[in-house]
Amino acid sequence: MESEFSGLTVFEKKIGIPRSKFHNKQNMKYLTRAFDSLIGNDDRTQQNILYTKDWRMILIDHSRSFRSSKKYTKKLMYGAKGLKKAGGRPMLFKRLPRAFVEKVKALNYDDIKNAVGPYLKDKEIKAILLRKELLLKEIEKMVKEQGEDKVLY
Repeated sequence: MESEFSGLTVFEKKIGIPRSKFHNKQNMKYLTRAFDSLIGNDDRTQQNILYTKDWRMILIDHSRSFRSSKKYTKKLMYGAKGLKKAGGRPMLFKRLPRAFVEKVKALNYDDIKNAVGPYLKDKEIKAILLRKELLLKEIEKMVKEQGEDKVLY
C-alpha cells in the first residue's frame, strides 16, 4: 500500500477530497481519534497521516504513544472532555465501527502482553486498560444520548 500524500499536503495544497470519499474520510478521522485515545498518542499531526490514491488512511509515527502518567490515564486524548481541543472545542469521535468497539471491550492485560511482548512495560499496559474504560464510558454515553444507530456502524 503506497501513500499518495500526507494530511499536511492535502491541507496546504487544498487538495479536494472526492465527494464519494468524504463520509469514509470522516469515519476514519473519528476512528483515528478513538484509537489514539486508547493508546495515549498525543502527537497525531497532519504530517503523520498519509492517504492512498483511493483515500484510505495510513497512520504513521506512534513514537509518543503509550503514555502512563496520570494526565494520560485520567482523561482521553480526544472526546467530550479530551485533552486535545480545536479552537477551544473538544475534538470528538462521533461515529465508530461496532467491530472496533467490540474489540476494545474484549481487551485484557494478557492479550495485550502477548501481542506486544517486551515492547511495553506493565504500567503502559495498565494505562491502556484505564483508557479503555474511559473510552467505553464515553461511547456508552454517546449511545445513550444519540442512539446506537447514530454512533455505531
